[in-house]
Amino acid sequence: NVLVGNNDHISDENGYVLFKNDDQTYVMFLEDGGGHAGVGSNQAYTDRAWHHVVGTWDGVNMRLYVDGVLHDTQSQTVTPVSNVYPLYIGTSPLGYHYNGIIDEVRIYSRALGPSEVAALAKSGAVQVGATAETMQQGTTLTNGLVGYWTMDGPDTISTITDKSGQGNNGYFYGGATSSAKAQGKLGQAFDLESGSSHYVSVGTPASLQLTGAMTACAWVN
Repeated sequence: NVLVGNNDHISDENGYVLFKNDDQTYVMFLEDGGGHAGVGSNQAYTDRAWHHVVGTWDGVNMRLYVDGVLHDTQSQTVTPVSNVYPLYIGTSPLGYHYNGIIDEVRIYSRALGPSEVAALAKSGAVQVGATAETMQQGTTLTNGLVGYWTMDGPDTISTITDKSGQGNNGYFYGGATSSAKAQGKLGQAFDLESGSSHYVSVGTPASLQLTGAMTACAWVN
């Protein structure tokens, strides 16, 4: 049930991952090859509504937010290290596929603060036609942004375009992107409910091999 990350959440491999657990809670793991550290939501989500899920690590504390609200903080000593796995959206190296709809996926090379997390969560209440790109202008939400995949139509024609400016474009697997288009929280999203046939691979660019402070987040349904 991986939302975004470059490892599996059960195998103590290297890297980081944001996922929905079997008990329907949202969790973020960091892994260093010998163990893992995690932080999770304090409730299960089975309502099939849109939720904004954010996992952060500032080098000392991990935090998990849902819909702009802090659910858990854990002091952690595990430091993720680079690995050979691609960054996946909607799946993982061992095939833990997310069975739902995903939109507005972001990776930062820093830990977002509470006000920034709240601002991203509030973006889901904007008027039809507005975009997150427009709303983040003049804010700090572009600082440290190393991956941003909107899933909107113009950004999913030949590649899954990275709007962070880092050039970390992804590729959609499972057929034409039109087969997975769905109404998103902001514009278009990808419906991954067909299981293993639909996912995005971004490869292994250096800017996504994070070993320090980070944030991973997405709108999910």
